[in-house]
Amino acid sequence: ALEGDYLLVGAPADIADVERSGRAYLYKRNAAVNPPRWDFVKQFEPAVRNRFGGFGTAVDLSGDRAAICYEKSDLATSSGDVFIYRRGANQTWSLEGTLPHVRSPYDSFGTTVKILGSRAMVGQRGQPTVLFYAHENGQWRQTASFSDLRWAHSVNFSGNNQAAAIEAGLLKTRVATYKLNGAAWVRTGDFQTPEMPPSDNRQFFAAMNSGVDLENGTLIVGGSGGQDESAVLQDMGYVYDLRNEEAFTAANLLGTRTTEWFAAAKGSPISYWIDV
Repeated sequence: ALEGDYLLVGAPADIADVERSGRAYLYKRNAAVNPPRWDFVKQFEPAVRNRFGGFGTAVDLSGDRAAICYEKSDLATSSGDVFIYRRGANQTWSLEGTLPHVRSPYDSFGTTVKILGSRAMVGQRGQPTVLFYAHENGQWRQTASFSDLRWAHSVNFSGNNQAAAIEAGLLKTRVATYKLNGAAWVRTGDFQTPEMPPSDNRQFFAAMNSGVDLENGTLIVGGSGGQDESAVLQDMGYVYDLRNEEAFTAANLLGTRTTEWFAAAKGSPISYWIDV
């Protein structure tokens, strides 16, 4: 996660940690040297270190806040937590709190997280799958939850009060969209990327590593590809433009797809992460 001069990197299976509970590392860009470099600032780790706990599975930065997922913070239920840290006036980071939620076994709470100022959005497996939060009166509280998807693999929202979540599928990638209407989040759309033939296994990998981002009426859906029949690694992505500010529904899209691209390369997938 990158925000201004700060870079936050999650290491959910850090080999430097004997317990493999996970860590996260914070860096700051130093432009006073030539060439500029990234200087180490802080190491985040959980107070209770559960073996293979997945601390740092998902991370995000916004302003003076950092969000870090601890996928299996509770061993009794194999449930997760999202920790919110805040940078103080003296540039030290301290734990502000955790995002409240109802635990369920193997819920993968915090598999994906997005923070924007005093708001946060979390995806998980189970019910509900997409949760919204706000920091008010000194504490984080849940403001909305939706059970639209089976598993929210990626979530994102923007400064113009739009949000989107992605569900991975074998033949299609499903996208749910939301909008902040006053003080309440409401569901605004549900659509799927074009279906690929069942014999084309690129879609399976594209869905499993799917990502979503949006800003100012532009929505990007992307994911890494798998090997096709020619053993060539394929990546794909879809760009949608919003016709109005109400919803990312099929009727409001400029065509089924305004842009579609495929990139072929041998080696590692290239589009695990996307940005607008």
